[in-house]
Amino acid sequence: MMQYGMPSFVVPLSTFPKGYHCEKNTPLPFLSIDAQKNHISVYHMGIYANPQLLEWFENEYPKHMTTKLNMEKSCIRFTNPNKIPLGS
Repeated sequence: MMQYGMPSFVVPLSTFPKGYHCEKNTPLPFLSIDAQKNHISVYHMGIYANPQLLEWFENEYPKHMTTKLNMEKSCIRFTNPNKIPLGS
């Protein structure tokens, strides 16, 4: 679905009726993608919510990317789309 102006995969209210944060009628976001002027952003709420998954991601990232990890909370930024390993 489109959520916050981005194509997103969400956890539907039928599965998680509490909704997202303070917005009870909004499904819980899981994965979203957005194109900004200088980067592509991937928002992965699983990385934000699960410390073990975050640690795994931080360890695996350099094995697949030549650029430094540019990340805050759930937002992973790719500043050079030509370096994204789409075949991995």
